[in-house]
Amino acid sequence: MIELTLAENPGTFLSLGASLPEPIRHGLLTIGIGIGLTCLLAYLVRASTLRWTSFVALSLVWAGGMSNLVDRFARKGLVTDFILLRVGPIHTGIFNVADLAIVAGLIIFAASVQRAGKTEAESKCSPGE
Repeated sequence: MIELTLAENPGTFLSLGASLPEPIRHGLLTIGIGIGLTCLLAYLVRASTLRWTSFVALSLVWAGGMSNLVDRFARKGLVTDFILLRVGPIHTGIFNVADLAIVAGLIIFAASVQRAGKTEAESKCSPGE
């Protein structure tokens, strides 16, 4: 069951870093993530040999990160979270669509890298070498 619950999150995914002092939290979660996202965008623009699945996955990570970063700038360091999933007594933390894009992108990227590694290993072990 999907439950909509408004929460203002000063931290990252599942409120990690929310208890850090505000200047450190601002430095890490606004400036640091902004620099990281700028580097990721530069990589995506220049990476001509990147597999399309890896490109899509990293683009999801970048888009979700940018969405949270814009939210953080617009809301004085806070990100709006609003989705809670419940299945009986089990439930998730409160998150947003940007968090979902980041997690989906990371899962797709990990699967893409693993698949590329298997393909490379299989090509090295092909008969006739």
